[in-house]
Amino acid sequence: MSPGIEGRRAEPDWFQSRWPAILALTGLAALFVLLAGNPVESWERQWFDCALRWRLQLGWLTIAKTGSPGASASRSAEERVMIETSV
Repeated sequence: MSPGIEGRRAEPDWFQSRWPAILALTGLAALFVLLAGNPVESWERQWFDCALRWRLQLGWLTIAKTGSPGASASRSAEERVMIETSV
């Protein structure tokens, strides 16, 4: 600790900057996400699924061409989108 002005005790040098606290909080948050996963992942999935369904109902959804051409030829476009988004 450095000597203070007018005889008062000064704060420790590491406490005078905000960076140690910011780095510690960032590190703890990153560690939590690595160990426990994203805490709002299920909400994100539900929202994304709902948004895809709205786009499908409004006709704004473009269907991706994936897999072999004959594999999904018997299904309608709407069924293929519902299957692809539910995985």
